[in-house]
Order: sequence, then structure tokens, then C-alpha cells
Amino acid sequence: LNYDDSIAPCETAGGVLLNEQSATISFRPVALPSHPGHMMCDWVITCPDPGTHVQFTFDAFQLNPSTTSGDHVALFDGPDESAPKFRPNGQASGLFEDLPQSTWSSSGQSLLMQFTSDETVPAPGEGFEAHYDCV
Repeated sequence: LNYDDSIAPCETAGGVLLNEQSATISFRPVALPSHPGHMMCDWVITCPDPGTHVQFTFDAFQLNPSTTSGDHVALFDGPDESAPKFRPNGQASGLFEDLPQSTWSSSGQSLLMQFTSDETVPAPGEGFEAHYDCV
């Protein structure tokens, strides 16, 4: 499955639920019609086999690198915000080459990826691509 540039994770209560064995997620907020600012977009990944866990990797990552930018992706070790953020480095921002890590593994069968933006309109090229596998 290739989940590409959809506004559904930002407009659907609870975000988008992904329950495939593996998938690619490509998200470019500038591609969204009239980017509203202050977006919160959720992708809830749940492996179909409860005996597996999510191995999640960013393949490309470019958000506003300014230290005052609120644009970031948070990764939670579970299906919702009540799950703990990964420590350390459970919040990613800036540029791919500056990320302290690019792969995370959940302790159980679910992982929540949550994109949050500030009020600024994203520059061309901003966004991310990631893939996951249930292992």
C-alpha cells in the first residue's frame, strides 16, 4: 500500500487507520488545498498479527528547520496519544540529515505517527516519506 498526500489524516476524527502488513506513507502538506495552518494529522498503524511490532522508518523528511517553527512529527509507542512518546527522540523536526535517528520499533503491535504544524504555510518540498513493516 502506498498512502500518498491525502488530507484524510487531518480531517478524519482519529486520523487514518493503517492495518496492512507494510505500507509507505507520503505526506506533503503544501499539496493540500488551502493548507489551514495549525494542522494535526494522525496515522494509527496497527499490525494485523498481535505477535508482531511496528518497525517504522523515515526515508525522507523536511519540515521547517527554524528553531521557532512548531512543525514536527511525534511518534507514540501505541495506538493513541495516551501511549508514551518514544524516548529519546520521539519528536522529529527540521531536516532528514539532522534527525538523531530515522527508525523506531514499537513495543507492541501499534504505533501512532502525529504531524502537527504551526500557522505558517509550508514551503515547497516540505513533508516526509516513511515506510513501516510488521515484524
